[in-house]
Amino acid sequence: MSGGSHVSSIKTSRRKISVFELRTNANPRFIGSDPCSSQKQIQLCGLKGCDIMINFGIKCIIFFNLEERKWKTTAKQDWQIFFCRCSLGLTTRSCSQALQTTPPSKLGAYFRCPGVLPGESFPRLFSPQKMASSESQYDAAELPDLLPIYYKRLFPYSQYFRWLSYGGVSKKYFQNREFSFTLKDDIYVRYQSFNNQNELEKEMQKMVPYKIDIGAVYSNKPSQHNSVKSGTFHAEYKELVFDIDMTDYDDVRTCCSSADICPKCWTLMTIAIKILDRVLEEDFGFQHRLWVYSGRRGVHCWVCDENARKLSQAARSAVAEYMSVVKGGTDTIKKVHLTNPIHPSIQQAITVIDHYFEDYAVNEQDIFSSKETWQNVLALVPDGLRDGLQIDFVKAKSSTERWKLLQRTLTATYLEEIKLQYCYPRLDVNVSKGINHLLKSPFSVHPKTGRISVPIDVKNLDKFDPFSVPTISSLCKELDKTKEEQENTSVENDEEPEVKRRTRDYKKTSLLGPIKVFEQFIEKMEHFRKGELLKQSDRGGDF
Repeated sequence: MSGGSHVSSIKTSRRKISVFELRTNANPRFIGSDPCSSQKQIQLCGLKGCDIMINFGIKCIIFFNLEERKWKTTAKQDWQIFFCRCSLGLTTRSCSQALQTTPPSKLGAYFRCPGVLPGESFPRLFSPQKMASSESQYDAAELPDLLPIYYKRLFPYSQYFRWLSYGGVSKKYFQNREFSFTLKDDIYVRYQSFNNQNELEKEMQKMVPYKIDIGAVYSNKPSQHNSVKSGTFHAEYKELVFDIDMTDYDDVRTCCSSADICPKCWTLMTIAIKILDRVLEEDFGFQHRLWVYSGRRGVHCWVCDENARKLSQAARSAVAEYMSVVKGGTDTIKKVHLTNPIHPSIQQAITVIDHYFEDYAVNEQDIFSSKETWQNVLALVPDGLRDGLQIDFVKAKSSTERWKLLQRTLTATYLEEIKLQYCYPRLDVNVSKGINHLLKSPFSVHPKTGRISVPIDVKNLDKFDPFSVPTISSLCKELDKTKEEQENTSVENDEEPEVKRRTRDYKKTSLLGPIKVFEQFIEKMEHFRKGELLKQSDRGGDF
């Protein structure tokens, strides 16, 4: 929820108001009742006898009136507060128009809510009974019961070990890798290391970590770091990693803030991946880039090429600095300053941003919708043009008209600086430059959301939906729905049925797709390594 500048609380005839948040690919989540007791008071605009309020973007509110037993809408000018965030895209047409013109069956498909039957009426679709249903919701209280199942039956240990072993480049490569576990009650255990896959499995199933972080490959086993001679224990290798967090965009997104995300602002992550992936491949020549959803509000990139793993801290800093365009802290207003001519890499980034900017920033984020939002844009234009644009913006009738005014007034360089400030990737440079910096592991479970940190298929990036990423709850429910075989199968080799069963288990769940993406990434690396070994062998034969 977000507050306005002048908010008053209006009594509701002692009737509690239940507020729900509509979520993509999930049942609506109950926010709370009786808004007067919430953290921020809510202006009700005289709407009484109203049991459910849902905010659809910025155009209007739809609510269910208990007294009249009807769904109604109210125009934007009748309210000032977003009762809850919902990013289902109704920003170009009003909800009342949508209700009047869209068939009920299509509404169900449009909003992508589960369990919707063709022909089901809109009031029934979002009835209080349906909205209160929370079978697919994640409950953090269940995590201690679900994690043992996940680590025993679903975690892809085999693929994970293949990845971090890098084809057996050195036996010490996996053995000297640092793992860090965050246990229940935020108990933090660093410098874990394992000799092989079997040891890793047993320890993870024993400790049941709430979070897994991966560190560097050290000169000695991290588990023995206290017993080695002082000064000899140091980080030697580490993937070049990048961390992009949605909270770093809070000054330029209007739909959400802090840890919240929605499909509207997720476009920023799509843009970031496309820009950085191109830079890493074309400007630096890195071939093996694993993009991973963090499980909540960001993405990570693991650059796994051998030359990337051997980079010094200074070289990592240089790469991160090369990619940094948006610079300055919260007190810095203008964070992008372009040189003339524009660097070719930045020009390529602008091409990517141009593909999304109008739909994302002008329409969805609606950065020109009000004086409060367009002031942030005008703060980035030259002083001599600002006052005139301010007057013209007040006269303009729509966000699109204001955007066209800006395009006609500013030079290309100023326009591009605005686009970059609003959309260019914002890196946590400290994560990238430190060799011994820890980063959250793929296939770790996010304890706040329950979502799995899954690899992203960059070839189908625009189709990736963080809200459809499986949660540990949904995975365990999928397992429950399948016919389970007996755990204690009578065979001579005790390990074989366990391996086969685990492989069979993840294939029964929605974790199958992300693991396939992971396997394809590993297979590409292994194939490349075999090719390099053959080239070395051929060169040796020439001598």
